[in-house]
Amino acid sequence: MTEFIQGTCLLMCPDKERFIREKEGLLHKFEIDESTKGTKLPKADPKKTIKCFSRPAAGLIMNDMKQLRPAPVLLSTIKYYLLR
Repeated sequence: MTEFIQGTCLLMCPDKERFIREKEGLLHKFEIDESTKGTKLPKADPKKTIKCFSRPAAGLIMNDMKQLRPAPVLLSTIKYYLLR
């Protein structure tokens, strides 16, 4: 029997990842909130930040639905990425 997984994150980048990337200074220049550009630790713009690909550790199963995006959000993310 196949298990159906449905993500619940409605943003292009989950909050948890966005906060970590802000803290670690891992934001791309196009993802930074304009009002915080030039500051020591700029903030991410949630409407511009895209989830970064990262390979899970061996044997780790992704089961946190808050970190996964449903199909419509993935499609809108791809459109944003290609048309920006």
